[in-house]
Amino acid sequence: MLRERREELTNVINAVPNSPQTLKDGVPRDLPLTRLHLAFEGRVVLAGQTVAGNFFAEAIANLIQNVQLKGTKVTGGGSVTIINCRGAELHRYMRFLETYIPIGVDLSAVPGSGGTSFPAPLAATANGTFDFRAFFEIPIAPRFAMIKDEIEGILDPSIFSQLDVVVTFANTGTTAIAANMTNLASGFTGTTAQFSAFGSASGTPIVRVMRFSPLAQGLPINKYHYTKLSKQVNINAIAATANDTKITDLNSGNKVVRIMLRQYSQTAGVPGQIDQAAGVSLARVGDNSNPGLFRVRIKLNGSEKFRSFWPDLQEHNRVQYDFTTLFPQGYAVADFADRANMASIFDARGFGAAAVRFELFGDWLSLTANDFIDVFQEEQIPVEV
Repeated sequence: MLRERREELTNVINAVPNSPQTLKDGVPRDLPLTRLHLAFEGRVVLAGQTVAGNFFAEAIANLIQNVQLKGTKVTGGGSVTIINCRGAELHRYMRFLETYIPIGVDLSAVPGSGGTSFPAPLAATANGTFDFRAFFEIPIAPRFAMIKDEIEGILDPSIFSQLDVVVTFANTGTTAIAANMTNLASGFTGTTAQFSAFGSASGTPIVRVMRFSPLAQGLPINKYHYTKLSKQVNINAIAATANDTKITDLNSGNKVVRIMLRQYSQTAGVPGQIDQAAGVSLARVGDNSNPGLFRVRIKLNGSEKFRSFWPDLQEHNRVQYDFTTLFPQGYAVADFADRANMASIFDARGFGAAAVRFELFGDWLSLTANDFIDVFQEEQIPVEV
């Protein structure tokens, strides 16, 4: 691993309900980047509760609906999107690569003055004042790779006219309204939620941005972009039960590092949120007995290149990433890098756009209308300045 310089940027991103917000002035262009860290923090006050419900499994992370890192080339080479995915995916991806539990979903932050820590996932909670922090990493250079791969993935932001961080917030309004609860929990009756700044009754939640830069100079950087792009598929719309059936096309034409899958029953009216209403599973089990995708197949021009039973894949992931902890139920990763060894990534280059068929197939059982799967694909793309 490279030694890094860490710097907290002066500008922050203020939460605006149901709205994408861009970091003012973008990421500075003077230093190369290995990664960015986002720290999302605020307070929520719950009042008026008459019946307790359950907090969603990824409640804080889902208050960040989307994160993008993108820029337009100064040379006229067009725009590049390096990151475009859900907050929950970034939070979980960070846990995979770093093999630790980041504060946010499974671990609460120390509360601010006058508040208490945010309720644990799936907990039914009384009225109260709760402070929260959640951390998200935007990896740019591949983490824990061979030093050559890590160096070649370092980004030179000066090739962009401005490198933007864009965060889309869920309903984090400072007016106490019941609608704010849809992003936190289900089953509560009479409850309102009012957001403010961390440790304060006023202000708004914010995202602080930290940048990390290599301390060594003169490195042969900026050879590859490692893009991480996600899309959602309503898997039930294909079939409620299926065998060896196409789910979606995968991105082709580049080398594929890994594909992270997230299957879940979606909360009504809240895209991408794992439901935990009464009688709804935390996520889909996927074991050929309970509902869910239970076998993953990846095909290139009809030839099966990857095949795994979902519990087997999760167990392999647990060896690679979490080591001793149980793997989150709705997630599994088809990792061609074997925890960031770029020598073994899957080569999907050399196929014409009209001819290539790089596809995700699967076998699944007993899905309903609210069942979705997010497909998060990381690719290695040569930098063309």
